Order: sequence, then C-alpha cells, then structure tokens
Amino acid sequence: MSVDVKRKNLEYIKGGFPELYARLVQGDKAVLPENFSENDASPEDFTVIENMETLTEVGAVVAELPSGEVVRLNSAYDPEHEARVWAQGQENLEAENILLFGLGNGSFARAVLAAKKKDSRVLIYEPSARLFHFALSHYDLSGFFGVPGVRVIVEGVNEDMVSGVMEEMLTLENFESRSFLVSPGMGQWFPAARKRFVGCYMDGVGRLMSNKNTTRRFIHLSPYNQLHNLIYLEKHTVVPKLAKVWEKDVPVIVIGAGPSLKEETEVLKRERDRAFLFAVDSALPFLLEKNIVPDAYICIEADKPLSYFEGEQTKEIPLFCRVNTTHKLLDKHQGAKVFGWDEGLPGKLYEKYGVPVSQYRYGGNGATSFFAICKEMGVKTVILLGQDMAYGADKASHVGGRNERFVENRHFLFENNLGESVQSRQDWYRFVRWYENAIPACGFDHVINTAARGVRIKGTEFMSLEQALERYGKKHEPVEKLIEKAAHTFEGGRVMELPALYQEFGQELEKLQALLDKEPKSEERKKFLIYELLALYEMADMEEDFVVSQRKGMEKIREFLADCEKEVQEWI
Repeated sequence: MSVDVKRKNLEYIKGGFPELYARLVQGDKAVLPENFSENDASPEDFTVIENMETLTEVGAVVAELPSGEVVRLNSAYDPEHEARVWAQGQENLEAENILLFGLGNGSFARAVLAAKKKDSRVLIYEPSARLFHFALSHYDLSGFFGVPGVRVIVEGVNEDMVSGVMEEMLTLENFESRSFLVSPGMGQWFPAARKRFVGCYMDGVGRLMSNKNTTRRFIHLSPYNQLHNLIYLEKHTVVPKLAKVWEKDVPVIVIGAGPSLKEETEVLKRERDRAFLFAVDSALPFLLEKNIVPDAYICIEADKPLSYFEGEQTKEIPLFCRVNTTHKLLDKHQGAKVFGWDEGLPGKLYEKYGVPVSQYRYGGNGATSFFAICKEMGVKTVILLGQDMAYGADKASHVGGRNERFVENRHFLFENNLGESVQSRQDWYRFVRWYENAIPACGFDHVINTAARGVRIKGTEFMSLEQALERYGKKHEPVEKLIEKAAHTFEGGRVMELPALYQEFGQELEKLQALLDKEPKSEERKKFLIYELLALYEMADMEEDFVVSQRKGMEKIREFLADCEKEVQEWI
C-alpha cells in the first residue's frame, strides 16, 4: 500500500468531486481501505484483490470472484497499451455522453478519456466497492476527478448520487448521443450492477421525456415569457448574489401544501420569527387565509394559474422565480424578485453579461426548487413542512380547498415517518426520489421532515416543527432587508441594455433564417443566442415535422420579439 498514492488520490477527489470525498473520509481520517466494511460490498463483489507487477509502472489487478475463480483485469505486460487497443475497437466514442461500466485500476477509463470528444461528458460506474478502495491506494486515479464533465459513481459508496449526475449530464438535445462501454470482464462478473446502471440511464431519459411533454405544453408561452421578463432582470437580483448576504445559520422552512401543513399552523404563527418561511405557490392562499405571511414564495412554471396569487399581499411578498416564469405574475407582482436557475436563453445571457449562474438544477416543482435554492445560498438547516408526498388520513391531497381525487395504487404504497403504509402516487414518488438524490449532493447539516404521515425520505430527520425550531431556530433579519443588501443582477459587470439586445436578436433572426433556408439542421445555427428559443420549438416538434415546426417557431419568435420591442419602449 502506498500512503502517498492514497493521499494524492484523496486530494484530487476533494477538489474535483467533494461530495464523494465527504463519503470517503471522516474528519481528517481516511476510512479506506483499512476500515472498509463488508457491508459496503455487494454480493457480486470480489473477495480478494491483489496488485500484480507488469513490465510497466502501471500494475494489473488480480481478483478472486465469489465462486473462487481468480481473474486478471489487465494485461500482465502493459495495461495502458492493452486499454488503448481496446478503446480503438469501441464504437461511438464521439458521443455527447459516455457511460463506462468499470473503473478498475483506471487504464480503460484513461483510454476512453483520451479518445473521446473534447466536450463529451463521462460517467464511470465502478460496481466493486472493494476494488475502488484498493485502487485508491495502489493506482493513480487523479485524471478522473480534476477533469470537467467526468464523474465517478461507486456502488456501496455513492450510488445514491447517480440520478443526480444523470440529471447534470443529460439534456433533451444530447441524450440520444450516448455510448455504453463495459470494461473487459466487468459485465460478466457484475450482471446485476450493470442492469442497475442501465436502469439509471433509462430513468434519466424518462425524466427528460416528461420535460419534453412540459415543453410542448407551454411552447405557446415559454419563448414570450423569456423575452418579456428580461425587463425585470436589471432592477432585481439573482440567487448567487443574494447568497453573499444571506444568513446561513437560520433554518429555512420549505412549505408545501400537503395535508400535514394544517397541523402546524399554530406553531408557524407562534415561532415564525425563528426561521425563514418559504412558501410553494399552492401553499400561499392557505397560509394567507390563516394570517401567516411567508417571507417569500416561489413560482417557476411558465403558465401557473394566477388563482394562487389573488391576495393583495402577494404583490409585495418577495418572489423567487425564473426568467421563464409566467409573465402574468411578474407583471402583477410589485415586490422584490430573485431569479434562479435557468437554462437556454437566460443562461446564455448570464454568461454573456458576467452574471453568476445557479449551478444546482431545480427538481420540477416549487418545493424542490426552493430546496436547490437553499443549496445555492449555503443554508445549513432545511425544514420540510407539508411535503407529505402522500394522501392524508382523510384521503385529501392538499390543504386549502385544493383536493385532487384519491387514487388507490398498490405500486405506490410507501412507509411513512411513523412506520405505517401510506398511499402515494407517481408524481409524488418522483419528487421523493429527487430529494433522496439531492440530499447527499447538497450536503446540508440537517434536513428535517415534519410530516408524520408523509412518505419517509431517505436522508431526512423526522421531528415536529416545534422540536425543529426549538433545536435549530434563530432570529433573523427580514428577507426584504437581505434582498436590499444584495447586488442587482448586472451590478459590477456589463449592463444589459434591453433595446439594443432586442435589436441584436432581430439581426440574429435574419442571419439565422438565411442559414436555415439552406440547411435546417446546420450545427452553425446553435451559435446564435436567439436559437435557444427556436430550440424549444425543435424539441417540442408540435407538427411532428422538424422543418415545419422550425419554420413556425421562427414566425412566433418574430411575433414575440416585435411585441417585446414595443413593450420595452413603454417601460422606458
């Protein structure tokens, strides 16, 4: 065992994949491999592993299978040369996403990284926890943790992060461009783990298809929202800038509209000044009805019904949103606005004007989005309230008059925080899985779930709201004051002049049109900022004919841009 090799590997992991590093060490004491637990190994795992010297500086792995068979994972002469020859025989190394099953001593993975496209993303899945622990002390693994776009998942160590990594890798544009590679022997020796790995990819694709359906649903509004809502960016702020002045020791209560919310209203009234109250849009009318005014609320949807925001008070309560949020709400809202994670056109504009960009993706609804925002702002304790993910004892789905029909489904029966079986449903279960992947990645000190009858979420602590606030609650400055301290979106950088930007978009449209007339799928079209809106029409493909959808998309973007140019003149 080489102490130097292990220390260097851990330093690279600490810098390149800190979430994995946190799993591998406790304080300053490394827990591998001398304290490696048999519980970390899967039933398929190797039983004995040794390093075999070769004719080069890189050793070969020799391991014993549970059957007693001894196998060698690398060439006894030159493992690196063997890996290069193997990589030359693999297909589709030009893919956007490369998924490699088996890290081993790193030789095959290194060959893949050397042969791939420069900007391809690579997910390496090591099915043997024992081999990974062994490799850290015997082989140089530095090249897998300091390289952008490369992530390593180890079964028995951080496999619960794989869905989160998939979410970072896969987009509607790139998910079909993928290559599955299996290091020699690993698929044969670890068939169950390989099946799980492929299943994780398919789950990721399933989420993308759900997103595609959402794109189709809101394609009539989403491009207009993004163009129109730019008028609010300059005078307001973004989450990363608010993070610089945020009181991180104060708990944030993420308030959903689940049935358990009504059980905690008196505690909220009495103890509200000991935490920040962040309300999901559907919880807002119920809270206001109970005379509880939250510190902030959120709306991320492109076409959210305004019925949630009818109260006059909602106009002044700070709003967390996206550039893609329904323009109808932003036009009505008069208080402070904080813009969060956005992809597409807003993300490209943030990059162009030097605006810090949120890094953690939202999970698809208001509650998961607030959870991601807490990560961005460095919050230490998050308290989930009304996050039941299950029907109440009276079969109600939500508080405050919104009650979706109870549906019995044996496939979505889960254990709650009291150890009882409760009825959930597919969309709630998807959010449970999102939380279970996000919690270890976010690294909060505490994530507390207050819903006794709610689905048990792995990684959360269960206690009442009163207990949570007694233990972690702190006084704090009003959110409005903190937002006032935060720099505006373009402060300290290049200012976005909206009339000029709209003119630039118009010029881009003409150039883009000329290009599309010659070659509708030209890669060059992606260099235009305005293409990020056209891409929505291409992905939605409402006409089920790419060229027709593209042409109609260009027509709508022209129409929306003309409307926004008129609006900005009135705004000025």
